[in-house]
Amino acid sequence: MPISIVTDLDVSPEKIKKEEVELDTIEYSEISHEVELEKSKKILDSLALPDESNVKILISPHWTLEWCLYLSSTLNECFKECVSKVHSKTEGFKKNKAGKYDEEKFKTTLIKKLKDRTLDKVAIAHELCQQICSLDTLAIPEDDSIYYLVEAIKHVSKV
Repeated sequence: MPISIVTDLDVSPEKIKKEEVELDTIEYSEISHEVELEKSKKILDSLALPDESNVKILISPHWTLEWCLYLSSTLNECFKECVSKVHSKTEGFKKNKAGKYDEEKFKTTLIKKLKDRTLDKVAIAHELCQQICSLDTLAIPEDDSIYYLVEAIKHVSKV
């Protein structure tokens, strides 16, 4: 029986600067692709699964599932809507007067909540599930940051 194990990469952005002006501004470094690949290789090597194993390990290409959803070309807007709905009192997740998100503010707030472990992942997942279920179709391209989930499903369903 095929088994897919899905896990987070857990390489987070590092805080590089904090300014105390009108609002606390925290800037984070970008995570290098090389660091992500190195961590992923270490995880896979440590498991030492035989090549013919029915177990497939799928590691998020980026920090966490939520970070991959934020970076997703397919579900980015849907994810942000869900986060905004669940964390409706969080300033960084609110739309501006033009009805758009301030991307830098959203990104920084998301990083902070992920690092502080204050993001309500269960409620966001529930909202996201409802939004996805209301879609007629959902095509996730192979270069999307959440495609590893498609690979996990294909592996266990033998597609």
